[in-house]
Amino acid sequence: MIANGRSSLSRVSLLSFVCLFYLGCAKTPPPSDLCIASSIYNRIDKATYWNQVYCNNELIDEALQFLLQQELTVDGAVQIALLNNPQIQALYADVGIAQADLIEAGLWSNPAFDIVFRYSNISGDKTNIEYSVTSSFIDLLLIPLRVKIAQAELEQTTLRVTNEILDSTWLLMSSKHFMSCRPLSTC
Repeated sequence: MIANGRSSLSRVSLLSFVCLFYLGCAKTPPPSDLCIASSIYNRIDKATYWNQVYCNNELIDEALQFLLQQELTVDGAVQIALLNNPQIQALYADVGIAQADLIEAGLWSNPAFDIVFRYSNISGDKTNIEYSVTSSFIDLLLIPLRVKIAQAELEQTTLRVTNEILDSTWLLMSSKHFMSCRPLSTC
């Protein structure tokens, strides 16, 4: 009877461990860089791109080569700046940080696992082994609030990045009249 009770207890503990492991898995939000890129494209008809692989992207390189082979206009220069500007990539990285904060907000803190071994001085007694798992109950209750705050911060960061990219683009495009008065020279 005791062996059967221990077997069901080990099944329950295994099942609870699997459930806790599954709950600890992160679910990624949809990428906000697509929202930024589509917003910018809809407003100024220019493409932006977040290079998340930290190496040269062949499609972007081809697009840049195509633009550089054409006669350089202000619109072409703005498009080159949007695709090849490290400051814009840094702004996109802010969005990545906000997305990571959103993922972290949905996770609960790591539980503490304890194992205690008690050895008996009396011969014939078995070793007493105790297992315990502790976690903060308040932490579980605050997850929805933290997620809402992180979602608002992600939306705020997305809007800020879009605004900063558009501001820098409008600054370049507003110099169009000034640039049209002077011929562009190549160095």
